[in-house]
Amino acid sequence: MTVAQADRLWQWHGLTTNQIGRISEAAADGDRCVWCDQVPGAEPIRLFDEAPWLACCRCYMVQLAGMLTWFDWHGHIEGCGTCMSGGRCLVARGRRTLHQQAAALSGETVAYCAPCGEPVTDQDLVVAVVWDTGTRLIPAYAHVLCLALHALRIPS
Repeated sequence: MTVAQADRLWQWHGLTTNQIGRISEAAADGDRCVWCDQVPGAEPIRLFDEAPWLACCRCYMVQLAGMLTWFDWHGHIEGCGTCMSGGRCLVARGRRTLHQQAAALSGETVAYCAPCGEPVTDQDLVVAVVWDTGTRLIPAYAHVLCLALHALRIPS
């Protein structure tokens, strides 16, 4: 493994752990997984040096797969002329499908459009976006039309 690969893995780890929501007191104490709130298996993953937070190997890998597939989809969109012009792209659709499958493993059954807050359906033309919540940047989804309207500052 090269230094660049190790740095990249550390970045993925940071993005994955950034998605931890509210956790139980037992998880905060390091007695439970931060995602499933179960006792971690034989080889728990210590998420931070400065905190006792742990994750089950399965939960960590599911979260990591969700992040990796989201960034794969997002990375494609940024470099694809069809996607950037708001068109339908089969490659993007395939990457979206892979991300949806990975996200479903973590229990994400409904995704929401960051600009409008409405659920995203399979029929919608949707892109992966980095969304500014006002306090942090998060990986998110957006209907193409909502994103265009947001960019123009026209209320949807």
